[in-house]
This record gives sequence, C-alpha cells and structure tokens, in this order.
Amino acid sequence: MIAKKKPVSSRGKKQNQQLQLVEAAVSQIRQANLEQSQQVIAELATLREDVQEIRQMVERLKPAKPRRSLFRKRKIPVEVEPAPAQQTLPVDQLLPLLPHLGKLIPQLKSPKAAETLKILANPAVMSMIQQFLANSSGVKVRPVSSGTRSIRR
Repeated sequence: MIAKKKPVSSRGKKQNQQLQLVEAAVSQIRQANLEQSQQVIAELATLREDVQEIRQMVERLKPAKPRRSLFRKRKIPVEVEPAPAQQTLPVDQLLPLLPHLGKLIPQLKSPKAAETLKILANPAVMSMIQQFLANSSGVKVRPVSSGTRSIRR
C-alpha cells in the first residue's frame, strides 16, 4: 500500500512557517549567545592574566620574610659616611682668648666666671688640658668607687 500524500491545509502551512520562524530566531539567539560567551571567556582570560601580574608585583614589593634558623646570622654593618669636618681651632689658640671673652659676653663678667677664665688662661693649666684632650681620645673614664674615696681621705 502506498500512502497517499494528504493535501496540506492552510492551517498546516501556517504552523510550518511559524515553526521555521521560531527555529530561525532560536538559531540566531544561539549564535549571539555563543559569540557573547566567547567574548566573556576571552575577557576573563585577560582579567586572570592582569590579576596574576598584579600578584607578582605585590610579591616583589613585599619585604622578604626572615627565615628562622637555629643559628643567628650576623647583620651586615651599614657604612655611614662621616660628617664633613668643621673648621676647628686648636685649644692652645683658644685658651689665651678666654680673658677677653668676659668683655664680649655679659654672663662672663661675674667674679667667679672671671676667676675661672684667668685660671684656664694659665699656661700650666693650658698644657694639662691639652694633655688630657690628647690622652682622652682612647681612654674610658671609670667612676670612682666608694672604697677609693675612703683611702683618699
């Protein structure tokens, strides 16, 4: 038996056309969705790369964490540049000028200050001060203990 084709009614043609239109619209939506998802995937990949670069930059900026070890390492000394030398006058040139300072500085006009300046201007005292300054560069001063005080008395 051979099946005869039924004549397509106008109602079936309309449904068929509507189905074709719906299928075309769905395929367009799928295509647009596919393009958008590919674009989003590409943007996510670039964002991940950017985040990775930022993480690497932050890691480089962070100070290195000290590693704990059983033995402490010596710290490397930092070399400090010495301050530029100021012009200084030797003590033997300054001490003879002390009596004249009383005329320039009003606080030194008191009798006690004037007497002190005269004593310091004495050549014998001047030589003792110079010897003390020369020897004190490497000598540490020790405090006087109470036992030596009683011996002195």
